Parts: sequence; structure tokens; C-alpha cells
Amino acid sequence: MLVLVVGLVLVVVTGAFEDAGDYAGNPLPRIIGLGFAAYFLANGWHLARYSQTLGKAILGLVVVDAATTNPARWWRLAIRSPFFLALYSVSLGALVLLPLLDQAFIFRSNRRCLHDLICGTDVLRLSRTRADTT
Repeated sequence: MLVLVVGLVLVVVTGAFEDAGDYAGNPLPRIIGLGFAAYFLANGWHLARYSQTLGKAILGLVVVDAATTNPARWWRLAIRSPFFLALYSVSLGALVLLPLLDQAFIFRSNRRCLHDLICGTDVLRLSRTRADTT
């Protein structure tokens, strides 16, 4: 929801779709660009610093390197996040099944989505420390 709100603010602030002429031709590149910008404005700092989007932080989840379980390096996150955002943005025709296929992988025993397998990441629940429970 936060990315959507940031995206709408970006549209208003930039005037990206102010008049009918803005929809002429192919507005898809502008829409994708605004989607990337909104995603990184909403989540970029938190993702780079804590290896979490704000939603994952709220749920107590963190994106880690699947091989080491250390917080995922910035380049894995940079590939993981916008790569699939772009795929969802252009899901037209038969490609509409791609996001469904990606998310269907969560039902496997290791609960890793397709984008996690491609990027070598995993999503783990943060364990509570003793200080958190007192």
C-alpha cells in the first residue's frame, strides 16, 4: 500500500499523467519507471540498511543470502526487487501467469519463491532475543 501511495504522490508531483497527451503512444515505460521510483523511495533505505522492506520489517521477516543466512547483499536485493516488479508491471497475455507461478513456489517445503531461487535469497523470520521478550 505504501508503494502505491508513494507512486500516486510521484504522479501528482511530476505531472507524469496530467493531460490526455501523456497517454499517447506507449505510456508503459513511464509507468514502469514511476513504479521503480516509488518502490525504491518507499523501501530503498530500509532495504539497503536492514535487508527488509517496510512490510517485511512489520512482519518480522528479513531477506538473507540462502547459502549463508547472513543479510542479503545489496546487489542481490537490487536484482530481486525490481526484477520482479518489472515482470508484474508488464504481465500481459500469457505472462500474467508468471507472477502466479512465482508465488506458487511458496507452497513447496522450503517456502522459497521463484525470485528467491533465481537471486539466491531466502526470507526468514527474525528470532526474538531475550531483550525483546522482557
